[in-house]
Amino acid sequence: MPQYIKSIVPTTVDEMPEFLEWELSRIERLQDNPPSYAGVFFEVLTAEPVDLRTGLVVFADGVNFNPTSEGEGLYVRLSTDVWVKL
Repeated sequence: MPQYIKSIVPTTVDEMPEFLEWELSRIERLQDNPPSYAGVFFEVLTAEPVDLRTGLVVFADGVNFNPTSEGEGLYVRLSTDVWVKL
């Protein structure tokens, strides 16, 4: 999936207008033409994430990270601080 990665910023003020024009046009193209894909992909986690938040959805490997002892799969973190397998 295409994503925005900033270019190297010029070191001189004279180069800034051209740089800004180029960067802004790149950002605009990405916004006007978002990538299409057939689904959402999750990285397989082997450990519980450090930054736990309500609504967090993860794909657990089911071996090293097995939140509910139900094995590999998608899990969501509830406001009650528990994981539920989807």
